[in-house]
Amino acid sequence: MYGHIMSIDDELWDIVEDGIEIEVDGEEMAHDRKSMTEAQKKLYRKHHRVHGIFIESLPYSEYTKIVKKINFHDHL
Repeated sequence: MYGHIMSIDDELWDIVEDGIEIEVDGEEMAHDRKSMTEAQKKLYRKHHRVHGIFIESLPYSEYTKIVKKINFHDHL
């Protein structure tokens, strides 16, 4: 997975290791992208790109197990 993600964008692996923190108006991970700066939006997109890579790597049977355990859309 490391090699695959690094081949796409090395900054993506930093997100895997460190996570992201985006603070807008004193709140963490604001859901209103309109309030974000361009740099924050770029980081937010990269976060979702990594998320998508991991989801795509799962077999469908494993993906459905995870979705049943959590409310998937709350963690996007």
